[in-house]
Amino acid sequence: MTNTQIEEYEEVNCCTCDILFFIRKDFLDRKRNDHSAFHCPNGHGNVYPITNEQKDAQLAITENARLKKDNETLREELLKEKDKNIIQKIFT
Repeated sequence: MTNTQIEEYEEVNCCTCDILFFIRKDFLDRKRNDHSAFHCPNGHGNVYPITNEQKDAQLAITENARLKKDNETLREELLKEKDKNIIQKIFT
């Protein structure tokens, strides 16, 4: 019985020494997405930097989360103030 496994590879040039080498496609896809370093056969670090579009998207996500938190905080403060006013009206 023979077990055959086919893997896809991509060619990469080191950004430091320009050596041509091959890396499995699934590994390279992960490096493109997580922007972590990988090394050429000579030991030089290589990385796919975060693009401006990715930076903008991350900033938008962060800003949206901050605005939601601020909105919830303001809502809670308004509800507390409303409760204070109701209580004050009852006792005056």
